[in-house]
Amino acid sequence: MSAAELHIVYEPDEDGTGKIVATAKTGAFAAQGEAWFGRNLESFLGRLRAYPLSSQTPPTIDGGYWDGKGVLVQWLIRITIKPYDLAAGCSYMPS
Repeated sequence: MSAAELHIVYEPDEDGTGKIVATAKTGAFAAQGEAWFGRNLESFLGRLRAYPLSSQTPPTIDGGYWDGKGVLVQWLIRITIKPYDLAAGCSYMPS
């Protein structure tokens, strides 16, 4: 059994939008999803830059098919970044 892997790639387009492709692999299982994003990507990236990351409202971005009224009707990809531990992912805490 191989180690688990997660690859996330952003492919920008000339119009300011871009596609995120996420691939996950573990053992014999593999899955891939992709979706296009626009301005909502900037908000997500801004929340990723915050320190510490919020465990109650972690940075999340959803992509897929929208109904034209702002409602996501079919998810193709969801990325949520949560803190690893109470130190928000830090392995060293100064005393």
